[in-house]
Amino acid sequence: MDEGAYVFGKANLSEMSSDPLGRNDFNGIALNTYDKARYPGGTSSGTGVAVSARIAPLGIGEDTAGSIRIPSAWNGIVGFRPTSGRYSNAGLIPLAPHRDTAGPMARSIDDAILVDGLVTGSPLSLQPAKLEGLRVGLMPSYWNIVDPAADEIYQSTLNLLEDLGVVFIRENILDLNQITGDNFLADMFCVEFDAINSYLMEHELGFDFYYVRDNVVTPAVAGVLALASPGVIPEETCERSLLVTRPEVQRLYAQYFDRYNVEALLLPTVIFPAPPIGEQTVIINGETYDAVNWGVRNVEPAAFAGLPSLTIPVGLTGTEQLPVGLLIDGPAGEDRRILAIGKAIEEALPRMPPPEFN
Repeated sequence: MDEGAYVFGKANLSEMSSDPLGRNDFNGIALNTYDKARYPGGTSSGTGVAVSARIAPLGIGEDTAGSIRIPSAWNGIVGFRPTSGRYSNAGLIPLAPHRDTAGPMARSIDDAILVDGLVTGSPLSLQPAKLEGLRVGLMPSYWNIVDPAADEIYQSTLNLLEDLGVVFIRENILDLNQITGDNFLADMFCVEFDAINSYLMEHELGFDFYYVRDNVVTPAVAGVLALASPGVIPEETCERSLLVTRPEVQRLYAQYFDRYNVEALLLPTVIFPAPPIGEQTVIINGETYDAVNWGVRNVEPAAFAGLPSLTIPVGLTGTEQLPVGLLIDGPAGEDRRILAIGKAIEEALPRMPPPEFN
């Protein structure tokens, strides 16, 4: 606002900012711009929809475990989660303060760069990275299960980047998926009770965490808040995850970038396009997967480690014409480099078709 922006609305989101599909039985669900019968993604659902629908050129979302990047991917826009601590959390209702961060959602990388520059005092524009000779990691363990319609877009994108000189390093961070999956609940919910309760008390709202937990309307969100109740996750599990496992994952990432001399990692943002509203599972190559757990699978590691993570749209699936997002993760503090890489990839790809409204 100090720089002349007009803030003209607050958008809908998942109830209590706590559902990656975007469900909200209190206010109602935001509608995916490419197919109104499908989930918008969460938790920054309304912002993703508003930007995609051309209601606003850009918006500010919040990302604790994918809440900027999932709705951005499913609505065909850019979403950027900065390195943890790069943006101020003032004004955010906390869930897990060590993970929570605001970030831009926009229709172009340039607009995301503009917001990042204004927030951090960095330049308001960036030159695209040079793709020829750029070394990026493609961890096979995050590409092994992908919806075929989305995978067709991904493989076309990777082939194009390889033709432009990008060098792919196909090496895993050993057990990263297992480690982050096993520690997701502890890292997310061990601090949520204290964080929310402290916020409510500080602002003298007249109710506490238990009141919120017992009065949410969306069943999936009620289940999430129950996990944050004191004693549900053992204290020793919480301490080990926060004080031992998280630093270890950060070290593993740093070693990976250094050992293989890669500047970024490329992953499918979500391994499937937006599912139909009401569906709890997706079927990929004949196998059934939980839509929530597998929806956050690829966006979770960067959130766990506090790394910069950018999703950009790379195309629409052939039959259903649903957006597909590509995730670009980088080393801690290399936010501007990741944005520059994203800009170079964006410029190499065909322009994302806008949604059609009936």
